Amino acid sequence: VLLLYCFFFIFFFCNDTATTEIYTLSLHDALRSKARAERDAFEAEHQEEAAEKAADAELQAELEMQKAEEELQNATDDDAKARLEEAKKKARENAMKNKEKRLRLGLQAAVKVRKRPKIEAAIVEAEEAVEEIPSLTPDIKQAKVVSDSLKSGEELEDAMVSRDLAGIEAGIEKIKKNGYEKDHVTLLSEAEKLAAKLKRLERMKRELAALDQRLIAEIRHYKIPPPVVHQIMTAVYVLLGYNEKELKKWQYIQALLGRTGKESLKRMCTTLDATKLDLKLADVAESRYLKDQKTGQDLELDEVREISHGVATFFAWISATVEEARSWHQDAGKRKEIEEKRKQ
Repeated sequence: VLLLYCFFFIFFFCNDTATTEIYTLSLHDALRSKARAERDAFEAEHQEEAAEKAADAELQAELEMQKAEEELQNATDDDAKARLEEAKKKARENAMKNKEKRLRLGLQAAVKVRKRPKIEAAIVEAEEAVEEIPSLTPDIKQAKVVSDSLKSGEELEDAMVSRDLAGIEAGIEKIKKNGYEKDHVTLLSEAEKLAAKLKRLERMKRELAALDQRLIAEIRHYKIPPPVVHQIMTAVYVLLGYNEKELKKWQYIQALLGRTGKESLKRMCTTLDATKLDLKLADVAESRYLKDQKTGQDLELDEVREISHGVATFFAWISATVEEARSWHQDAGKRKEIEEKRKQ
């Protein structure tokens, strides 16, 4: 089973060198996490079995207490009453002892398997008894901490899935503020990486929105643009869904650059949702138009900026958008895994 798990991990998580945003584990971490989860599940199973035995003993003690109470009502002499009172007292103590054991083991088992609904159900049941069994208080407190930590992790995962930058930042802050870092080491690392990339994309969009219209007019007024300018503007419109063949004609791009309103270039770029971008378009834009046509090397932002500041802004937007589109598609398996986990 362990070897199969290793193969699964290597194939699905290490097959692509691009960064996957929802905590891609290292092989070492994956194996360690798997082993710990199996050990905890084994211990939880034994705790649950012990809790069931305690429940049976609790029920038996309650029946003995009920029997002593019934006999006490019919008792006539003092010796019999004293004996039955003592039997009733011992049965009550035994019932309480096993109830405490059952509830504590239930809390501990739920914490071990780290299933929040199960933990919360165990907490509710224990809290109903805490007035008569105050010694359960530390166990309840610990279970609440674990439950809150799990909830914090789920909230961060959900924010990552929905690409909610504010939610990701709030989730990271909550985990760190409450001291839950050890529970979410890898998740935090990937959340911080994703936040940085989303910030970059948002910054590119803001820079595009603030781009001086005169810079776009400057691009449009090229009669015969430098090859890099034509390439990058072609890549922009390819991402926006325009016909690649038509874009080979500079006059067509010039006409597009002159459009306003909903079809204005700045508006279309800043409203494009990278998670809905067709990866085929991303591949075309990047592989065909973001490379030096002579050397085949990737274009660099600085060399583009030397030619045109406006075109460099679009170049940076393309890079950030394609990166996020790929990241979103790579995370599809993890999103499904999270969905399934929520249903359990």
